[in-house]
Amino acid sequence: MKIAIVAPSVDTRAGGVERFAGDLSRCLSGTGHETRIFAPVKSVAGLAFARWKRRLGITAIDDTENVSRQLRAWEPDLVISNGTMGWGLNKIARRIHVFHGTMVANALATRQSRRFRDWCVSGLLGGGLCEFLAGWGATKVAVSANVAREINRFYLYRNIAVIPNAVQITGHKPAAHVEKRQPSPVVLFAGRREQRKGYEESVDAAARCGIRLTVAGPGDDDRTTNLGLLDENELFEALRNADALLFPTHYEGCSILLLEALAAGCPVVTTNVGWVPELIARIPEYDALVVDSVDPELIAEKLRVVLADRHAYSTACDNARRFVENDMNMRRFTMDWVDVIRRTGRG
Repeated sequence: MKIAIVAPSVDTRAGGVERFAGDLSRCLSGTGHETRIFAPVKSVAGLAFARWKRRLGITAIDDTENVSRQLRAWEPDLVISNGTMGWGLNKIARRIHVFHGTMVANALATRQSRRFRDWCVSGLLGGGLCEFLAGWGATKVAVSANVAREINRFYLYRNIAVIPNAVQITGHKPAAHVEKRQPSPVVLFAGRREQRKGYEESVDAAARCGIRLTVAGPGDDDRTTNLGLLDENELFEALRNADALLFPTHYEGCSILLLEALAAGCPVVTTNVGWVPELIARIPEYDALVVDSVDPELIAEKLRVVLADRHAYSTACDNARRFVENDMNMRRFTMDWVDVIRRTGRG
Protein backbone atom coordinates (compact mmCIF):
# COMPACT_ATOMS: atom_id res chain seq x y z
CA MET A 1 0.00 0.00 0.00
CA LYS A 2 1.21 3.51 -0.83
CA ILE A 3 0.84 5.67 2.28
CA ALA A 4 1.35 9.44 2.23
CA ILE A 5 2.11 11.14 5.55
CA VAL A 6 1.38 14.88 5.64
CA ALA A 7 3.52 16.98 8.00
CA PRO A 8 4.48 20.66 8.37
CA SER A 9 8.03 19.86 7.20
CA VAL A 10 10.01 16.89 5.90
CA ASP A 11 12.84 17.74 8.34
CA THR A 12 12.28 15.34 11.25
CA ARG A 13 14.36 17.60 13.52
CA ALA A 14 12.01 20.55 13.03
CA GLY A 15 9.44 19.60 15.68
CA GLY A 16 7.37 16.94 17.37
CA VAL A 17 4.92 16.37 14.50
CA GLU A 18 7.79 16.09 12.03
CA ARG A 19 9.55 13.61 14.31
CA PHE A 20 6.32 11.62 14.61
CA ALA A 21 5.98 11.54 10.81
CA GLY A 22 9.51 10.20 10.45
CA ASP A 23 8.97 7.51 13.10
CA LEU A 24 5.67 6.44 11.57
CA SER A 25 7.16 6.32 8.07
CA ARG A 26 9.99 4.04 9.22
CA CYS A 27 7.64 1.75 11.15
CA LEU A 28 5.18 1.33 8.29
CA SER A 29 7.96 0.87 5.73
CA GLY A 30 9.20 -1.98 7.91
CA THR A 31 5.83 -3.74 7.51
CA GLY A 32 5.99 -3.66 3.71
CA HIS A 33 4.16 -0.41 2.95
CA GLU A 34 5.57 2.22 0.63
CA THR A 35 5.60 5.49 2.56
CA ARG A 36 6.51 9.07 1.79
CA ILE A 37 6.32 12.30 3.81
CA PHE A 38 4.74 15.33 2.13
CA ALA A 39 4.95 18.92 3.34
CA PRO A 40 3.83 22.29 1.94
CA VAL A 41 6.22 23.80 -0.57
CA LYS A 42 6.45 27.51 0.06
CA SER A 43 6.18 29.80 -2.94
CA VAL A 44 5.96 33.53 -3.60
CA ALA A 45 2.40 33.13 -4.89
CA GLY A 46 -0.22 34.52 -2.56
CA LEU A 47 2.21 36.44 -0.35
CA ALA A 48 -0.08 39.47 -0.47
CA PHE A 49 -2.63 37.59 1.63
CA ALA A 50 -0.17 35.66 3.82
CA ARG A 51 -0.18 38.18 6.66
CA TRP A 52 -3.92 38.28 7.21
CA LYS A 53 -4.17 34.51 6.83
CA ARG A 54 -1.60 34.11 9.60
CA ARG A 55 -3.54 36.56 11.74
CA LEU A 56 -6.71 34.55 11.24
CA GLY A 57 -4.88 31.26 11.82
CA ILE A 58 -6.04 29.72 8.54
CA THR A 59 -2.76 29.19 6.69
CA ALA A 60 -3.38 25.44 7.05
CA ILE A 61 -6.04 25.65 4.33
CA ASP A 62 -3.48 26.91 1.81
CA ASP A 63 -0.89 24.41 3.08
CA THR A 64 -3.33 21.54 2.58
CA GLU A 65 -4.14 22.64 -0.96
CA ASN A 66 -0.41 22.87 -1.66
CA VAL A 67 0.10 19.31 -0.42
CA SER A 68 -2.96 18.01 -2.28
CA ARG A 69 -1.36 18.89 -5.62
CA GLN A 70 1.67 16.79 -4.68
CA LEU A 71 -0.52 13.90 -3.54
CA ARG A 72 -2.50 13.79 -6.78
CA ALA A 73 0.75 13.26 -8.67
CA TRP A 74 1.84 10.42 -6.35
CA GLU A 75 -1.61 8.75 -6.11
CA PRO A 76 -1.47 7.22 -2.61
CA ASP A 77 -3.85 4.54 -1.34
CA LEU A 78 -4.01 6.13 2.11
CA VAL A 79 -3.27 9.59 3.51
CA ILE A 80 -2.27 10.19 7.14
CA SER A 81 -2.68 13.88 7.93
CA ASN A 82 -1.62 15.74 11.06
CA GLY A 83 -2.60 18.78 13.10
CA THR A 84 -4.53 21.45 11.21
CA MET A 85 -3.83 20.11 7.70
CA GLY A 86 -6.13 17.61 6.05
CA TRP A 87 -9.40 19.19 4.98
CA GLY A 88 -10.31 18.06 1.45
CA LEU A 89 -7.71 15.31 1.18
CA ASN A 90 -10.50 12.70 1.43
CA LYS A 91 -11.06 13.30 -2.28
CA ILE A 92 -7.63 11.80 -3.00
CA ALA A 93 -7.68 8.65 -0.84
CA ARG A 94 -8.92 7.16 2.41
CA ARG A 95 -7.57 9.21 5.27
CA ILE A 96 -6.51 8.95 8.89
CA HIS A 97 -6.11 12.20 10.81
CA VAL A 98 -3.82 12.45 13.84
CA PHE A 99 -4.54 14.93 16.63
CA HIS A 100 -1.36 15.77 18.55
CA GLY A 101 -3.44 18.03 20.79
CA THR A 102 -6.17 20.56 20.06
CA MET A 103 -5.73 24.17 19.03
CA VAL A 104 -8.61 25.14 21.33
CA ALA A 105 -7.03 23.65 24.46
CA ASN A 106 -3.65 25.09 23.47
CA ALA A 107 -5.14 28.57 23.07
CA LEU A 108 -6.91 28.36 26.42
CA ALA A 109 -3.76 27.11 28.19
CA THR A 110 -1.61 29.98 26.88
CA ARG A 111 -4.13 32.83 26.80
CA GLN A 112 -2.71 34.71 29.80
CA SER A 113 0.62 35.36 28.09
CA ARG A 114 -0.65 36.05 24.55
CA ARG A 115 -2.39 38.96 22.93
CA PHE A 116 -6.14 38.57 22.49
CA ARG A 117 -5.85 38.38 18.71
CA ASP A 118 -3.23 35.64 18.92
CA TRP A 119 -4.96 33.27 21.30
CA CYS A 120 -8.60 33.98 20.46
CA VAL A 121 -8.64 34.75 16.73
CA SER A 122 -5.61 32.78 15.48
CA GLY A 123 -5.71 29.92 17.98
CA LEU A 124 -9.23 29.49 19.27
CA LEU A 125 -11.22 30.42 16.16
CA GLY A 126 -9.01 30.08 13.08
CA GLY A 127 -6.84 27.23 14.35
CA GLY A 128 -9.78 25.43 15.91
CA LEU A 129 -11.79 25.68 12.69
CA CYS A 130 -8.94 24.31 10.57
CA GLU A 131 -8.40 21.45 13.00
CA PHE A 132 -12.10 20.59 13.11
CA LEU A 133 -12.23 20.51 9.31
CA ALA A 134 -9.02 18.46 9.17
CA GLY A 135 -10.71 15.71 11.17
CA TRP A 136 -13.89 15.76 9.08
CA GLY A 137 -14.50 12.49 7.24
CA ALA A 138 -11.30 10.83 8.46
CA THR A 139 -10.53 8.01 10.87
CA LYS A 140 -9.38 9.88 13.97
CA VAL A 141 -6.33 9.08 16.10
CA ALA A 142 -5.29 10.89 19.29
CA VAL A 143 -1.81 10.66 20.81
CA SER A 144 -3.15 10.41 24.38
CA ALA A 145 -6.37 9.73 26.24
CA ASN A 146 -6.38 13.36 27.37
CA VAL A 147 -6.26 14.58 23.76
CA ALA A 148 -9.11 12.21 22.84
CA ARG A 149 -11.24 13.79 25.57
CA GLU A 150 -10.40 17.26 24.25
CA ILE A 151 -11.41 16.27 20.70
CA ASN A 152 -14.75 15.01 21.97
CA ARG A 153 -15.29 18.06 24.16
CA PHE A 154 -14.41 20.78 21.65
CA TYR A 155 -15.19 19.18 18.28
CA LEU A 156 -17.81 16.58 19.31
CA TYR A 157 -15.99 13.83 17.41
CA ARG A 158 -16.39 10.28 18.70
CA ASN A 159 -14.84 6.86 17.98
CA ILE A 160 -11.29 8.15 18.44
CA ALA A 161 -8.44 5.64 18.49
CA VAL A 162 -5.73 6.42 21.05
CA ILE A 163 -2.17 5.58 19.96
CA PRO A 164 0.48 7.19 22.18
CA ASN A 165 3.82 8.10 20.66
CA ALA A 166 6.81 5.82 21.15
CA VAL A 167 10.60 5.83 21.18
CA GLN A 168 13.28 3.50 19.89
CA ILE A 169 14.76 1.67 22.88
CA THR A 170 17.13 -0.92 21.37
CA GLY A 171 20.81 -0.22 21.94
CA HIS A 172 20.37 2.58 24.47
CA LYS A 173 21.66 2.48 28.03
CA PRO A 174 20.12 4.44 30.91
CA ALA A 175 21.86 7.66 31.93
CA ALA A 176 22.88 6.17 35.29
CA HIS A 177 25.31 3.90 33.45
CA VAL A 178 27.00 6.74 31.60
CA GLU A 179 30.01 8.44 33.12
CA LYS A 180 29.53 12.21 33.21
CA ARG A 181 32.10 14.10 31.20
CA GLN A 182 31.02 17.57 32.37
CA PRO A 183 32.66 18.98 35.52
CA SER A 184 29.55 21.04 36.34
CA PRO A 185 25.83 20.14 36.27
CA VAL A 186 24.15 20.15 32.87
CA VAL A 187 20.49 21.17 32.80
CA LEU A 188 18.94 20.71 29.38
CA PHE A 189 16.04 22.29 27.53
CA ALA A 190 15.17 20.81 24.13
CA GLY A 191 12.89 22.10 21.41
CA ARG A 192 11.67 25.42 20.11
CA ARG A 193 12.21 28.47 22.35
CA GLU A 194 8.48 29.06 22.60
CA GLN A 195 6.34 30.50 25.35
CA ARG A 196 4.13 27.38 25.20
CA LYS A 197 7.14 25.18 25.96
CA GLY A 198 8.08 27.19 29.06
CA TYR A 199 11.40 28.37 27.64
CA GLU A 200 11.68 31.64 29.58
CA GLU A 201 10.65 29.92 32.80
CA SER A 202 13.35 27.30 32.20
CA VAL A 203 16.05 29.93 31.69
CA ASP A 204 14.89 31.70 34.86
CA ALA A 205 14.71 28.51 36.95
CA ALA A 206 18.20 27.39 35.92
CA ALA A 207 19.59 30.84 36.72
CA ARG A 208 18.03 30.69 40.19
CA CYS A 209 20.07 27.52 40.73
CA GLY A 210 23.22 29.25 39.50
CA ILE A 211 23.28 27.26 36.26
CA ARG A 212 23.47 28.32 32.63
CA LEU A 213 20.77 26.42 30.74
CA THR A 214 21.88 24.22 27.83
CA VAL A 215 19.48 24.30 24.86
CA ALA A 216 19.15 21.74 22.08
CA GLY A 217 17.07 23.38 19.39
CA PRO A 218 16.90 26.16 16.82
CA GLY A 219 17.79 29.76 17.55
CA ASP A 220 20.38 31.46 19.71
CA ASP A 221 20.40 33.19 23.10
CA ASP A 222 23.40 34.68 24.89
CA ARG A 223 21.89 33.58 28.21
CA THR A 224 22.21 29.88 27.32
CA THR A 225 24.67 27.31 25.99
CA ASN A 226 23.36 26.55 22.51
CA LEU A 227 23.77 23.10 20.95
CA GLY A 228 21.66 23.80 17.86
CA LEU A 229 19.39 21.25 16.19
CA LEU A 230 20.36 17.68 17.07
CA ASP A 231 19.43 14.48 15.29
CA GLU A 232 17.83 11.62 17.23
CA ASN A 233 21.10 9.96 18.28
CA GLU A 234 22.71 13.25 19.28
CA LEU A 235 19.67 14.26 21.32
CA PHE A 236 19.52 10.93 23.11
CA GLU A 237 23.21 11.23 23.96
CA ALA A 238 22.61 14.75 25.30
CA LEU A 239 19.77 13.43 27.47
CA ARG A 240 21.92 10.58 28.80
CA ASN A 241 24.63 13.04 29.82
CA ALA A 242 22.32 15.69 31.28
CA ASP A 243 21.67 15.92 35.01
CA ALA A 244 18.09 17.01 34.36
CA LEU A 245 15.70 18.07 31.61
CA LEU A 246 13.44 21.06 32.16
CA PHE A 247 10.12 20.58 30.37
CA PRO A 248 7.62 22.99 32.03
CA THR A 249 5.30 23.05 29.04
CA HIS A 250 1.98 24.90 29.21
CA TYR A 251 0.31 22.44 26.85
CA GLU A 252 1.24 19.12 25.26
CA GLY A 253 -0.29 16.03 23.71
CA CYS A 254 2.21 13.19 24.08
CA SER A 255 5.75 14.54 23.89
CA ILE A 256 8.33 12.34 22.17
CA LEU A 257 11.01 14.37 23.96
CA LEU A 258 9.55 13.39 27.33
CA LEU A 259 9.50 9.72 26.34
CA GLU A 260 13.12 9.91 25.15
CA ALA A 261 14.24 11.52 28.40
CA LEU A 262 12.47 8.83 30.43
CA ALA A 263 14.05 6.12 28.27
CA ALA A 264 17.46 7.73 28.84
CA GLY A 265 16.93 7.71 32.61
CA CYS A 266 17.17 11.51 32.74
CA PRO A 267 15.11 13.19 35.52
CA VAL A 268 12.46 15.44 33.96
CA VAL A 269 11.01 18.40 35.81
CA THR A 270 7.70 18.89 34.03
CA THR A 271 4.08 19.97 34.33
CA ASN A 272 1.03 17.74 34.73
CA VAL A 273 -0.30 18.14 31.18
CA GLY A 274 -0.84 15.93 28.14
CA TRP A 275 0.38 12.38 28.67
CA VAL A 276 1.94 13.07 32.10
CA PRO A 277 -1.22 12.09 34.07
CA GLU A 278 -1.02 8.67 32.39
CA LEU A 279 2.63 8.39 33.43
CA ILE A 280 1.80 9.25 37.04
CA ALA A 281 -1.08 6.76 37.05
CA ARG A 282 1.45 4.02 36.24
CA ILE A 283 4.44 5.45 38.16
CA PRO A 284 2.95 7.40 41.12
CA GLU A 285 6.39 8.25 42.56
CA TYR A 286 7.17 10.37 39.47
CA ASP A 287 4.69 12.93 40.77
CA ALA A 288 7.53 14.23 42.95
CA LEU A 289 9.15 15.70 39.81
CA VAL A 290 5.96 17.37 38.55
CA VAL A 291 5.24 21.05 39.25
CA ASP A 292 1.72 22.38 39.77
CA SER A 293 2.26 25.52 37.69
CA VAL A 294 4.82 27.05 35.35
CA ASP A 295 6.43 29.09 38.11
CA PRO A 296 10.24 29.52 37.86
CA GLU A 297 10.69 29.22 41.63
CA LEU A 298 8.68 25.99 41.82
CA ILE A 299 10.73 24.59 38.94
CA ALA A 300 13.94 25.71 40.64
CA GLU A 301 12.92 24.00 43.90
CA LYS A 302 12.53 20.64 42.13
CA LEU A 303 15.75 21.20 40.21
CA ARG A 304 17.75 21.93 43.36
CA VAL A 305 16.73 18.57 44.85
CA VAL A 306 17.71 16.73 41.65
CA LEU A 307 21.09 18.45 41.48
CA ALA A 308 21.81 18.00 45.19
CA ASP A 309 21.25 14.24 45.05
CA ARG A 310 20.85 12.49 41.70
CA HIS A 311 19.77 9.33 43.51
CA ALA A 312 16.84 11.07 45.23
CA TYR A 313 14.60 10.18 42.28
CA SER A 314 16.45 7.08 41.08
CA THR A 315 13.52 4.74 41.83
CA ALA A 316 11.06 6.95 39.96
CA CYS A 317 13.43 7.30 36.99
CA ASP A 318 14.19 3.57 36.85
CA ASN A 319 10.50 2.63 37.00
CA ALA A 320 9.62 5.24 34.36
CA ARG A 321 12.39 3.93 32.09
CA ARG A 322 11.08 0.36 32.37
CA PHE A 323 7.53 1.56 31.71
CA VAL A 324 8.62 3.31 28.51
CA GLU A 325 10.68 0.31 27.42
CA ASN A 326 7.78 -2.10 27.93
CA ASP A 327 4.76 -0.02 26.91
CA MET A 328 5.94 2.91 24.77
CA ASN A 329 8.22 1.11 22.35
CA MET A 330 8.16 1.06 18.55
CA ARG A 331 6.89 -2.52 18.40
CA ARG A 332 3.69 -1.56 20.23
CA PHE A 333 3.42 1.65 18.17
CA THR A 334 3.74 -0.26 14.89
CA MET A 335 1.18 -2.90 15.86
CA ASP A 336 -1.36 -0.25 16.88
CA TRP A 337 -0.90 1.65 13.63
CA VAL A 338 -1.11 -1.46 11.46
CA ASP A 339 -4.40 -2.29 13.18
CA VAL A 340 -5.86 1.20 12.58
CA ILE A 341 -4.78 1.12 8.93
CA ARG A 342 -6.36 -2.30 8.48
CA ARG A 343 -9.65 -1.11 10.00
CA THR A 344 -9.60 2.07 7.89
CA GLY A 345 -9.14 -0.02 4.75
CA ARG A 346 -12.22 -2.06 5.64
CA GLY A 347 -14.31 1.03 6.42
